Amino acid sequence: MVSSAPSSVRSVAAAHENSPDAYRQTSNSCKFVLQTFLLQFTVLFSCLVGALAYPQQPQPHQQAAQPRAAPQPQAPPLSPTRPPVPIVSLDNTVNHDGSYRYSYEGGDGTKAEQQGQLKNIGEDAGEVSSGSYSYVGDDGKTYSVSYTADETGYHPVAEHLPQPPPIPEAILRSLEYLATAPPPKDEIQEVNQQLQPRQ
Repeated sequence: MVSSAPSSVRSVAAAHENSPDAYRQTSNSCKFVLQTFLLQFTVLFSCLVGALAYPQQPQPHQQAAQPRAAPQPQAPPLSPTRPPVPIVSLDNTVNHDGSYRYSYEGGDGTKAEQQGQLKNIGEDAGEVSSGSYSYVGDDGKTYSVSYTADETGYHPVAEHLPQPPPIPEAILRSLEYLATAPPPKDEIQEVNQQLQPRQ
């Protein structure tokens, strides 16, 4: 061991020669010091970058020395591409029992009406409604849609909506057979086991 090293280094070196645990403790404390230094450096570097990136505001005495730029012409305010559509008629009724009815008609030929009421579905309650709406398309044709909305979903009906293809005859016969066929034996045994009282 070199005798010119500072006493703290000599004591650490001596401790390392005598005990591996002392070496681990010193190693861990060195890691901690290094991690602390890196954290402080990262914070300081982030502050420096933030200060450099922040736009500098001219001081009042600097503003007077700078020539003023000519005012930029202002763009005209935006105007709607189409004029607003007036409401020709409006009816809105809500009753205490949860039923309602509304309808409106716009000056552009748009019409809508809907009525609905509460419905008990098992232990839950829900809203069922039906109605219709119509509008004039970009092609000048009037499109009309009537619909119902209940526990089974939203069901629109209209001439312009796509329709599903017909079910092929073979699949239709299979579905009819499955609706009338007896359940498989596995299902019957499972149901019987569930119905038997447990002892």
